[in-house]
Amino acid sequence: MYQYIKGAISCSNATSYTGSFVKLQMLNNSAADDETIQLDRVEFGQLADPEISSSITSVTGPIVLHTGQSIEGPIARFKVGTNEANKGVLAYYIK
Repeated sequence: MYQYIKGAISCSNATSYTGSFVKLQMLNNSAADDETIQLDRVEFGQLADPEISSSITSVTGPIVLHTGQSIEGPIARFKVGTNEANKGVLAYYIK
């Protein structure tokens, strides 16, 4: 799967994202190693064009990730929780 990764974006506090993501990894800009971040919603599945044709296989949330932890997809949509200052998610995408 990782040979198909085209890039990654840094995703921040209280923002929703849509795309063809294969991995979400917690980023921590503070010195503490025991920090967590909450993903309010994650929709697993394949994004299609038009988006109404997307194949969503499951929806879950909240998911809490510790520093360095990740989840793998395919992930079509997700939302980073609120009150997550100085933390974020690195989202690896394939399209």
